[in-house]
Amino acid sequence: SKQKKRQENYMRYSIIAAFMFLIIICLIGCFIAINSRINELEYEIAQKEIIQNEEIEQVKKNQRITAQDVDFLEKLVVEGGK
Repeated sequence: SKQKKRQENYMRYSIIAAFMFLIIICLIGCFIAINSRINELEYEIAQKEIIQNEEIEQVKKNQRITAQDVDFLEKLVVEGGK
């Protein structure tokens, strides 16, 4: 009777331990999956920021060229008027 109870307790605890192990493994797997997805998103955001910064620099360069053109045209007008 005592031995049977001991066996039942052992079975109960081993099943609980197995479930706990599975739950822990699932939690670790979920953590790894979420973490890798976060890293992917951060990388994508960084790439988009780099592209946006390059586009902004290109627009600034184009604006600078336009300003130089305006200066050149002003000089032509002033010198042409003399």
